[in-house]
Amino acid sequence: MRTETAGGGDVEPGTAAVRPRILVLSTRNPYPPRQGDDVRLVGLLRAAATLGDTTLAVWGQAGARDGAEVPVQVFPLTQWAFVSGVVRHQLSGRPLVVGPYSRGFPMVVGTWDLVVGFQLKTWRWATVLSADRRVLDIVDSLARYAQSAALPAGKRLQLRGAGREEVQAGRMFDWVWVSSQADQDYLANAIGAKLQVVANGPLEIHPLPLATGSRRLLFVANHNYPPNRQGLRWFLQEVWPRLVAEGFSLDLVGKGSEVYARYPGVSAHGPVEAVDAFYAKACCAISPVWWGGGSQSKIWEALGYGRCIVVRPEGAVGIPPRPEVEMALRRDDWVAAVKKVASGAKPLDVFPTTVTAQMSRALSTVLPTNRSQA
Repeated sequence: MRTETAGGGDVEPGTAAVRPRILVLSTRNPYPPRQGDDVRLVGLLRAAATLGDTTLAVWGQAGARDGAEVPVQVFPLTQWAFVSGVVRHQLSGRPLVVGPYSRGFPMVVGTWDLVVGFQLKTWRWATVLSADRRVLDIVDSLARYAQSAALPAGKRLQLRGAGREEVQAGRMFDWVWVSSQADQDYLANAIGAKLQVVANGPLEIHPLPLATGSRRLLFVANHNYPPNRQGLRWFLQEVWPRLVAEGFSLDLVGKGSEVYARYPGVSAHGPVEAVDAFYAKACCAISPVWWGGGSQSKIWEALGYGRCIVVRPEGAVGIPPRPEVEMALRRDDWVAAVKKVASGAKPLDVFPTTVTAQMSRALSTVLPTNRSQA
């Protein structure tokens, strides 16, 4: 008789399985998960918690911990540490967004079976901890993001050197994860075989009944993020006048949406605790975003609620072809696509894989197996 271990291996009779100790590092607390990267991080934590004893270590301002599904250790970041860290990083030539702003590294006691650094900012911290195996989830390549022609000059300056940092970090980990094939292709030559795609997905599947007869559109996003902001402005200027004249309305949800309430037919709700009620009333979601990094969590979220979504082709990075994802490029294409979806909406036949399941598969391949104690 053999006993199944948490890591997928076997142990001999008379022994007990030992759950791996997993440490996940992040520069922000993802609870509650309102933004795209927060959704991915919570999916990672949920998957890790089912496979081992998992702790989240957060460097910076802790934020709310309500609903946290794993123990959270917080290392506060003082204003002086932040200011001095910014100056040191500027002088060092490293990209400002990389590396914790502190003198040294907070030590988490003990040896971990697996340390996962979430996003490039955590890599230096992750490499000084004692661990058997290390994974860096870059999520999106900052170097590829920096190549976007629409990137503001200030952001481009902030990201200078990100490519070198990604290569240097990649050498220090056993595995490096990205969210899309486009990022893997971009980094393949520099990082090599240890680079793997771990796709995004909805955090949960909550199919809602179709809003029959609805002509309400929905855009859920952080509207302060440049790609989202520019995409929405293009949509409101080029596409929206045609649609609002035909009786459509638009709900905007997320940080920074309030400034768009002046447009006719637009309701701006700002950050909200839950988006379920907005998806329930929407005939479809939209994402007029054409640049940025990685696959858009907002697309996965809409599919998880059972809603079709109209997107720009360039914004569908990492999204496999699906009938529920309608592509539109120019103004007339968008008008036609929205009207088509609104008039012919039907329930989704196949739902996407959740991000938790994607993370669980990836973690299962990197966790040590056959650990046991008498």
